Amino acid sequence: MKLTFYFGVITLFIVALSACEKPRVFVEEGMLDFSADTLKYDSIFTTHQAPTGRLIVTNNTKKNVRISRVWLNSGLDSELSLIVDGVVADDVSDVELAKGDSLHVFVTFTSTERDNFIEEFINFEVGGELQQVMVRARIIDAYLIRTERDSLGRYLIPVIRNDTTLPTDKFIVVDGPLVVEGGATLTLAAGTRIAFTPFKDDNFNLFSMIYVDTGRLVIQGMPGMPVQLHSSRFDSTSFGDYKENPGQWRGLWFTKNSYNNHIEHALIKNGLIGIRIDSTAYRGSNEPKLTMKFTEIRNMAAYGIWGLGFDPNGLGDAPMLVMENCLVHNCAERTILANGGGNYEFYNCTFANYNFGFIRRTPQLYANNYLYDPVSEQIIGEYDLRFRMTNSILYGTEEEELLLEDFGKSFDVVFDHTLVKTSEDPERMYDYSPYFLNHLQNMDPLFNSPRDFDYRPMENSPVIDAGIDLSTRFDVDIRDNFGEFPRNDATFDLGAYEYYPIEM
Repeated sequence: MKLTFYFGVITLFIVALSACEKPRVFVEEGMLDFSADTLKYDSIFTTHQAPTGRLIVTNNTKKNVRISRVWLNSGLDSELSLIVDGVVADDVSDVELAKGDSLHVFVTFTSTERDNFIEEFINFEVGGELQQVMVRARIIDAYLIRTERDSLGRYLIPVIRNDTTLPTDKFIVVDGPLVVEGGATLTLAAGTRIAFTPFKDDNFNLFSMIYVDTGRLVIQGMPGMPVQLHSSRFDSTSFGDYKENPGQWRGLWFTKNSYNNHIEHALIKNGLIGIRIDSTAYRGSNEPKLTMKFTEIRNMAAYGIWGLGFDPNGLGDAPMLVMENCLVHNCAERTILANGGGNYEFYNCTFANYNFGFIRRTPQLYANNYLYDPVSEQIIGEYDLRFRMTNSILYGTEEEELLLEDFGKSFDVVFDHTLVKTSEDPERMYDYSPYFLNHLQNMDPLFNSPRDFDYRPMENSPVIDAGIDLSTRFDVDIRDNFGEFPRNDATFDLGAYEYYPIEM
């Protein structure tokens, strides 16, 4: 009986081993299936390594297939490099693919072309039959600003120490941080296009950004010619749409020592934090730390605007942030986070969060006047807060889009002629009514098409003629198109867009 048991165990073991063995009989016939008939690269920069493309080759026949050869159509003259089923080579023979199995082909570019479209074929030969997958790419010539490492592994970060205007004739790829210090002014003129790579530091933090330390950043876009700051990938693949994908670079960071910064007519998208501002206004200056006009911030993995007051000396000589005719939307956590007090002014701005592409359960605007230590679970600092939002819109998909927390210090918050979405639950923890002045509460602004990022009001929107006259500050809306879309002096509309009939 015991002998019979051992014989059965040995038999099962042999069967299991044989089942794990790779099939031995392969035929050179059959059609392969591909994850795409064309691999498309919307943008590849000549100065920076292209993202790696991936092609999945599947054998959906009922036989084990031997691919006699995989190679590039242009041979040694090809702009591509291949890794075929783990083999680094641009011409591979006798690749075996079991029935129901698949292999991966990774594709990289080493192009030296300049502003051109190139096409190449990856060839697969099975039993004398040729199957092809096209690779099509747009090659963009670009300047490169790169963080290098020395022989000891230390970062060699590019630093602007003298007044500098970056070129506009072609893209600029920033790989790592670009620092402005020493009182220098970095100017980005109309038409400047900067693509930031997903460079990460040793702690895996997103590292590509503009870091304004002891200097200034001046962005001078124009109507129809904004300064563009975004990620270095524009392609849409079966593995992700990078063109409108958040979290691909860090953003713009203004330290406590920066001063008199200006952003006008800019598009900032696909980052982690669109704008970070540390501390209140620069001491001794009557100008705001940062003034933003006619600017759009979208697709941020954390915050559109993140302000950190934390200034024990009070609010400073001027606001830390002034925004006019700006649009902030589609941020995975918040469009505005104001931590530890500070001094903020918003005029005719639209803050909209419809949770496209992410799940959010937090109010999109959060402001407080304290510093909390999560370790001791104690408030360890209190700071003055002054927060003004006028003629603006705060709206989104959450029932509560506003969170205000006041702990002791000055808490001067006013929403003046502003549409705010906020809970009407009488048992909620905080009563926000003291902060509202002639506001509209929980009224759908009737944007034309939020899914298409179109926040123009439709003709029956409640925001039309609901504002106050701000013509002493400006007389146009976010488009600022040489007077084509003027504000109504008597009754401004709320938000970044003044109402004009929308052509269908």
